[in-house]
Amino acid sequence: MEQRFDRFYRHAELTEILKGFTTRKPGLFALESVGRSHEGRDIWVVTATNTKTGAAADKPALWIDGNIHAGELTASTACLYYLAHLEQAYGSDADVTRLLDTRVVYACPRINPDGAELALADRPRFIRSSTRPYPFDEDPIDGLEVEDVDGDGRVLMMRIPDPNGAYKAHPSDARLMIDEVRRRAAQPFEVLGAVTDAVRHPEAALGRLENAVSARAEALTPALKPASITPLNVEVGPHRRFDWTAMRVADFKAVKNALGGTLNDVVLATVSGALRRFFEQRGIDPDVLDVRAMVPVSVRSEDQHGALGNRVTQMIAALPVHVAEPLARLDAVRATMGDLKESKQALGGEVLTGIADWTGNTRLPPRDRTRPSAKRKPPVRQDRGLRRGPLSRPAAAGGPTSQEPRMGCSESGLPLLARSCPRPSARTGWPSCR
Repeated sequence: MEQRFDRFYRHAELTEILKGFTTRKPGLFALESVGRSHEGRDIWVVTATNTKTGAAADKPALWIDGNIHAGELTASTACLYYLAHLEQAYGSDADVTRLLDTRVVYACPRINPDGAELALADRPRFIRSSTRPYPFDEDPIDGLEVEDVDGDGRVLMMRIPDPNGAYKAHPSDARLMIDEVRRRAAQPFEVLGAVTDAVRHPEAALGRLENAVSARAEALTPALKPASITPLNVEVGPHRRFDWTAMRVADFKAVKNALGGTLNDVVLATVSGALRRFFEQRGIDPDVLDVRAMVPVSVRSEDQHGALGNRVTQMIAALPVHVAEPLARLDAVRATMGDLKESKQALGGEVLTGIADWTGNTRLPPRDRTRPSAKRKPPVRQDRGLRRGPLSRPAAAGGPTSQEPRMGCSESGLPLLARSCPRPSARTGWPSCR
């Protein structure tokens, strides 16, 4: 079969092309199936080497593959083009000749034949992976499925407004929606009541305003003094990696009960010690670092216990990575958090959250909104025509649950809350976290 590079090949045609290499150059190419796909298609691997100069198993090897994801058809074509170049250049190009005489190339042009068949079907359907259900067979979940619904050979994207609005009723408990509607409906009356009260009692209203402004200023003050530059907060690149380790709540509670403080104090002391070891392993002196963490804090009042919805704000706490002794580190965390709770920083965070909640995301200042850019595309809904179908699957068994806390960890197993993998900074020269 004649091989062209201006089109993609379905599985039967790809098989004929790969067999052609072994037919034309049996001394250079061999073809074998290394397994079958979920739907029973061969996963072909071509072995390219000069068998007269030695067996493939005795030579250094290069592995290339393509079409891991269903729609990555160009990678499959690139593998075919590479094999065609080896065939045509052997004997005339010194580098290619030396390569096949002294090395072996294993090429798997299509790792995912089932997904590729869907992408190349008469009515294409694009999925990310294969057609095998994962993690197990379960009832389909309502959602959107990407498919060429009008049969024109194209899968397009467009935005369409949801006629039902931005909210969706909880499938098993409508109280969440009812509580939100009541809260929203009551807000104008609360504002009117506050204005009326301010007119009647201007001195008290002025005092509350002063407290709110002071609290907001105190909440924003840490941002005016940047934290120390470390390998964890240099310029962020495109790569992310998260590692997880399970830690028993009972262990944290045992430490809390024995040494005092709160559960959060013990967690922050543990993280501080892990960061200290991390910095030391990177050759950074932790004794001179100013490291901070954003700590969630409940602001639910006594009369709000049992009510639906979250009442959580945040405080920025300095982590005592400079303290080497664990007990002293816990004491330092306890003192820091105690001072913060006595300050107005938590109130300031609640004020900011309340402003955002009242104005909505479309009324926030421009810097607080997520704006489309060349690097971040706006959210879109898939396909010109949409039909209901499976969209997502539950997490695999053994994933994180709500019963135990999950903390990120470094390569050495040190617990960290989360880790991004920034590129090496030109300013600091520190390596990335990967």
